[in-house]
Amino acid sequence: MTYSDDLALAHRLADLADPVSMRYYDGADLGIVIKPDGSPVTLADREVEQVLRVELATVRPDDLVIGEEFGADDGEPDGRFWIIDPIDGTSHFIGKNDAWSTLIGLQEGGRVTVGMASAPALSRRWWAATGEGAWSATEGAEPARLTVSSTATLDKSVLAMWPVAHRASAKLRPVVTALSEASALLRPTADEGGSLREATGNVHGGLMVAEGLLDGYVLLGGGPWDHAAVVPIVEAAGGRYSDLSGGSRVDAGAGVYSNGHIHDELLRVVNEALG
Repeated sequence: MTYSDDLALAHRLADLADPVSMRYYDGADLGIVIKPDGSPVTLADREVEQVLRVELATVRPDDLVIGEEFGADDGEPDGRFWIIDPIDGTSHFIGKNDAWSTLIGLQEGGRVTVGMASAPALSRRWWAATGEGAWSATEGAEPARLTVSSTATLDKSVLAMWPVAHRASAKLRPVVTALSEASALLRPTADEGGSLREATGNVHGGLMVAEGLLDGYVLLGGGPWDHAAVVPIVEAAGGRYSDLSGGSRVDAGAGVYSNGHIHDELLRVVNEALG
């Protein structure tokens, strides 16, 4: 089975999302609201998701949607679900920092098969589909195929985690210590500032793994929309993703991305640190 039509639709959805998000990003009124969990949301988040839901209802009426802002459609767990994060990195979006994106993934039969990350403020996209490879391009340029790093052992690896080290809670401090001691480098460094995305201009640590800029990335928390789009990109680039149990769920909260070579060791270190 090929996913070229689904990937083309993911590009179409990104084409619809980008002008909406940029209209707000370039404007003065973001319509910021604080959600019950304390996180910010903007009018852009909600309008982007609504636009994509309307398009999917029109062109794929049998497909279902899971979105960060408007929840999950009812359906069979093994059905086809488009998983949407309308603005990943809302705090960057609000701060007029260009390291944010719209994340779009397609899950079918419990596996994410198509992923799209569109960062219009950077004029850049990353995408992949099962059997189609992983790619990235800036606007107007030819796509470049993505390949993970070849680093073979954890002690030689460059890693990152979210929350970043200086923001980690007391509960997560053992993970910071363990990753720092087990690897060659844990980013962002003090010289790179407080945010991995601000330091690199990239929009997701998992995408940095797919590009070979990191050997591993640990995302300790988040919804399925924080993982789904990125998983197939990492996997198609030759890497590996798992939840903390070693499975492939994107709705389990935390997840580990790697070049594949260091994955089992990295997963062990994280789980031991979490106790």
